[in-house]
Amino acid sequence: METVRAYNPETGQFTPNTPVKAPVYRVEIVSIAGQIAFKMTLTDGTVLHSQLGDIRDEKGQPVFPTKDPIVRASWNYLLLENDGSKGVHNPTYTRAVLLATLNALE
Repeated sequence: METVRAYNPETGQFTPNTPVKAPVYRVEIVSIAGQIAFKMTLTDGTVLHSQLGDIRDEKGQPVFPTKDPIVRASWNYLLLENDGSKGVHNPTYTRAVLLATLNALE
């Protein structure tokens, strides 16, 4: 069974080895303490927040290594999402980031 080091956004506390007891049906990319993280809604209604490096498989290995294209795409998403200008302040850079991200995910 996969586990996560779950983060509670209300208390700012982490709980290690929290089991993921149902399939994930919705994922939102968020940031926790400056790190890429997922807000995962499970099919049973449970919501888990976890930094990417704290999502582990049944062997305790990280599910998303930092070189994974999903991790890099998530970082680019957060970069643009948190820019404040929605990419308008530097559209050439924004376009280049989006195209590079799409190419990496193909």
